[in-house]
Amino acid sequence: MYIVLDFLQIIEFKRSDLFFILFFGGLNAVGFYDRTIKQREKNEYLKKSGRTEEDLKRIEFVKTWEADRLVGRTRYSLQNGGVVMGMMLIVPLSFIALITTSLSGTFPSINAVIAFLLLLIPLCYLSGALIYLIRWNSKETKFKKLTGESYLAG
Repeated sequence: MYIVLDFLQIIEFKRSDLFFILFFGGLNAVGFYDRTIKQREKNEYLKKSGRTEEDLKRIEFVKTWEADRLVGRTRYSLQNGGVVMGMMLIVPLSFIALITTSLSGTFPSINAVIAFLLLLIPLCYLSGALIYLIRWNSKETKFKKLTGESYLAG
């Protein structure tokens, strides 16, 4: 009990701290309330329709994949995979390279950094495109299984 009282004496709230706590605490409470209402509505819908959450996930997947597959395999892989996933790969790989060079004590010249990035950009672009090509195939298989399309068609 002495430790708790001592701890409370250490904490001093400033007006800005109190405002910060109340503001973001209020935002969190609103978000929690909104999520609770949505979950309640979802549960009521599931009871009325006799479906499960897994059924809703499948329906949502079919709807989104029907729209996504209209773009085509190549465009989906190159745009979504190459650009989005490629950029997501560049950032951590650049940080890993920075950390390893700084730990080894050898800092490369600016020309070496530019050459590394010029090599890394197309490598990550192609890696992202390959990952999304694999995802395309697995999503297409799942879509055909859920919609009852023949695996041999298309």
